[in-house]
Amino acid sequence: MTRVRISMVGLFTRRPVDLNTAAVHVLARFPGVSPYQAYDLLRWRPYRSWVEVVAVPGFDEAKVAAMRAAGAVLSRPHRPRSEWSPGARGA
Repeated sequence: MTRVRISMVGLFTRRPVDLNTAAVHVLARFPGVSPYQAYDLLRWRPYRSWVEVVAVPGFDEAKVAAMRAAGAVLSRPHRPRSEWSPGARGA
């Protein structure tokens, strides 16, 4: 039996992962991102720029650069920033 290894980077380079719409378990697959950090990414949505991602606790420019190299992308937020508050639930 032959085992096939698939790297995390290989999974994301074929299909970009949008940080504004991805599920927690998908975000946790990025290199260096724990399940708790993935949840923080989800809580602080929507992101309009990479600077906003760097502002999330536990993330720095190096980690965000690694995520981008692994296939992370930002789409336009579906609702205006004025309707958003940290920790808000729903939508």
